[in-house]
Amino acid sequence: MSLTTAFHENFGEGERCDLDTTYRFNSRIGEVANRFIQQNPGQLKKPLNSLTNGDKKAVTLLDESQLDALLDKLSGYAKPEERILILARYHHMRPASLEKAATRWPKLQIDFMTIHASKGQQADYVIIVGLQEGSDGFPAAARESIMEEALLPPVEDFPDAEERRLMYVALTRARHRVWALFNKENPSPFVEILKNLDVPVARKP
Repeated sequence: MSLTTAFHENFGEGERCDLDTTYRFNSRIGEVANRFIQQNPGQLKKPLNSLTNGDKKAVTLLDESQLDALLDKLSGYAKPEERILILARYHHMRPASLEKAATRWPKLQIDFMTIHASKGQQADYVIIVGLQEGSDGFPAAARESIMEEALLPPVEDFPDAEERRLMYVALTRARHRVWALFNKENPSPFVEILKNLDVPVARKP
């Protein structure tokens, strides 16, 4: 990221031009995502405007046990052409429910991918799964191997800076709504951060 934030030091003089209007997601998704990422003082500060408004429920926290109920509900109102994207930090976090998706929710256009793979993608509705703490958690645990230290950029001072950017990617894939599904017994630290950004916690979809 330093190639962007320290552009002048790396490349010499230049001029900054912010692309501050999004044509994908609504204003509420943009507000939550921007506030989440910009808690890092090392992140470039920029305004973000949307052409559409969104209500407070545009981003919602939900217990991971409610995934099937959420897909049941979406099956009642999502249009056939609308895409539902289920995202996880790791590929092996693919929900078991998707094995029966074609028969249980035949009207839904559901895709699963990792958040890394979703860069450049968009969907009408996004469901983020795997918001838990631990070795398979999101945010991922700190680097532990010498190989990782050698190959990856230096770790930033701000906690989970790169993982926050990954969460930003996940949030901003959606046009209309995002549900962030968390482990109630062992929630990700990101859950508390989102709560502090006034993201509501729903008991059911």
